[in-house]
Amino acid sequence: MLPRLVTLLFLVLICVPPLGQAAWELSRGEDVQALDVFGPLEESRLRGYEKELREVSYVYRRVTPWYQWVMLGLFGRGNQMTVVGRDGRLFFGENLDYVTQPVFGRAGRGAIREAILDFARQLDERGVALVVVPVPAKVSVQPQGLSRWTRGLDGAEHARVRSLFENLGEVAVWPALGEGPGDPALAYLSRDTHWTPECMQEAARSVAGLARAALARRGLGLEREARWRTEELSVRGDGDLLGMLRLPPGAEAWEPMELRLQRVLDADSGEPFASDREAEVLLLGDSFTLAFSDPRLGLGEHAGFAEHLALELAAPLDVIALAGGSARPVREALARREEGLEGKKLVIWQLSLRDFASDPSLWTPVELPTGGATAAPAAGPVRVRAEISELTRIPGEFRYDFCLAIHEYRVLELLEGSLDVAQPLWVAHVVIEEARPTPQALYEVGQRHLLELEDVSRHHDLEQTSWMDLTASDPRAVIYFPLSIEASDQR
Repeated sequence: MLPRLVTLLFLVLICVPPLGQAAWELSRGEDVQALDVFGPLEESRLRGYEKELREVSYVYRRVTPWYQWVMLGLFGRGNQMTVVGRDGRLFFGENLDYVTQPVFGRAGRGAIREAILDFARQLDERGVALVVVPVPAKVSVQPQGLSRWTRGLDGAEHARVRSLFENLGEVAVWPALGEGPGDPALAYLSRDTHWTPECMQEAARSVAGLARAALARRGLGLEREARWRTEELSVRGDGDLLGMLRLPPGAEAWEPMELRLQRVLDADSGEPFASDREAEVLLLGDSFTLAFSDPRLGLGEHAGFAEHLALELAAPLDVIALAGGSARPVREALARREEGLEGKKLVIWQLSLRDFASDPSLWTPVELPTGGATAAPAAGPVRVRAEISELTRIPGEFRYDFCLAIHEYRVLELLEGSLDVAQPLWVAHVVIEEARPTPQALYEVGQRHLLELEDVSRHHDLEQTSWMDLTASDPRAVIYFPLSIEASDQR
């Protein structure tokens, strides 16, 4: 009797949730998400399917937050994304893989180094210096906060990562690896993946000194000046890692973090710092640059790395910062600029070292425009019937609220507007919205759509909006944004 009961309970556990989910989706007039599994056996597509299936699951959305609340309260356990360390410190789960697994093969290290050297070479040909600012993952700097077994460790960075920054010629590298500013125990926020305001400000000071030295070696200096002042501001924030725990609404495991920021304001007008396209220094970065600057990250605004770097340089600063995009997207955004690097003397490239373990295609060289090359003018609306020929898949470790993915289409028929139908068509689809994948995240090569399109610049700024492009798109080509999408089975 007992074996039969156990078998029955097992069958109920594995059968009832998916059947109940399917019934719930049909009752709401939706398609059965589980059926999307039938398609090409492509690893990135299947990973996207798994993520989407989890996100739409009734059990995942309604039940697991309470289960997580109980596990956290009784056993101090986190989940796959958030690891609970000592004294309430939280760590990003995928960064543990970054420091514990042999993710840096010789080919991967070669691709990363080649991408950095190629970028430096292109800048040098245009008379522009490069400073690379590699920012380590939290767990590699603070392993002692992870558990009692690691409390004796001073650091956990890959030796192979260190070797990447050797023999880069005249490329200046910020020496943060194991030598970060201040006390490592105070370098990162307790419940967030990013650095503390104090650590960020110290980093801005040291990077500004490195930047001046890089310019001096070329006999250059900054001609444009700017007067800045600071204003103290206190903010409260939960942190992105706490959000990844997915606790029930209203559940408070810890008090919000209290942060003391220094907003950077124009000394004359009192206006907050703003990026200046005509500045002599360009900063490329990701969420480490955006923390304390972009209010969407929930850590305050006008007080981030770019602001304090401008303060330390006493000069205006041009900024391209994309959450999750410090590897390839920022270089592509620069390549799409009509004016290119005109008037620039120095590029500061802030990199997140956790990106070194990401898709190798993020480290392919990006060709910058030569002098006189211009981007395509803003394009008018068009309607086409087109077929997807190449896809961009967003990596599983992307943990931000919003992201565009640029897919390549082959135009089958021009229905309205002006377009060279012999050329590929690149369309930016919203694939992450409110931190969840959209149906567009599961598109497949060969799907055909009726598309009404406009230039993406009318809807999103690709220098401020998170996006990825793993296609072979031309940086000077128009990127379109879909106003409407309809399936087209016409052959």
